[in-house]
Amino acid sequence: MVTKKLNAILEIGTEEIPARFVREFLDDLKKKAEEKLAANRIEYLSVRTLGTYRRLTLYIEGIAPKQIDQSFEAKGPSKEIAFDKEGKPTGAGIGFAKSRGVEVKDLIIKTEGPKEYVFARVFKKGQPTEKILQTLFPEIITSLYLPLSMRWGEGDFKFIRPIHWLLALIGNKPVKFMLAGITSSNKSFGHRYMVPKSDDGHHRFLAFGKQPIELSTYLKALQATKGLWLITRREKQRSKLQSLL
Repeated sequence: MVTKKLNAILEIGTEEIPARFVREFLDDLKKKAEEKLAANRIEYLSVRTLGTYRRLTLYIEGIAPKQIDQSFEAKGPSKEIAFDKEGKPTGAGIGFAKSRGVEVKDLIIKTEGPKEYVFARVFKKGQPTEKILQTLFPEIITSLYLPLSMRWGEGDFKFIRPIHWLLALIGNKPVKFMLAGITSSNKSFGHRYMVPKSDDGHHRFLAFGKQPIELSTYLKALQATKGLWLITRREKQRSKLQSLL
């Protein structure tokens, strides 16, 4: 049976980041995302980062809808500590079994070197990726290298520049979390100067989520609201790409 894979996106909308830090920041975003996905047993096809001075985007293509199931043997205390001389489980043996979610009767004994130890066969069913990303996305953001950092508002959270919005999706579903007093959503925003404001006086926003997220549709939406520039002039010259404005 083939498991359908989705795409996921995390966009961090900020105040203007100094140009000299953007490329390094995006490289670190990609690295941290790959490390966190591997640590959480989440398969994917590729990870890309892109952005501007006010928009940092992580795009994960072909992300699995759930974690890989995990099966392993966990080592516990020695047999002489886990069981008394009459073969009855001690507090240590009962506590180990409980911590691993198994019954005492299911513990197995193996010899390692001169001693015997108890082991528990542990099976962890993979959780939905959507649920894991609720924790993983904010962990990625807070783990990023900060050459400079700022604190704003009433909290202790620091980032390279104040965050104004957080777009987070897997497929067409918003990934809900809160960070720096901001709740993630399926909304992004156009260029603050080059796009007319809406009737309520706020910058025009882009609502994603009606269809599963694709990089092409994301870029087209940003292009339509002049929200995406190439990151640096050097990159533009090297790749010979045209501006998306």
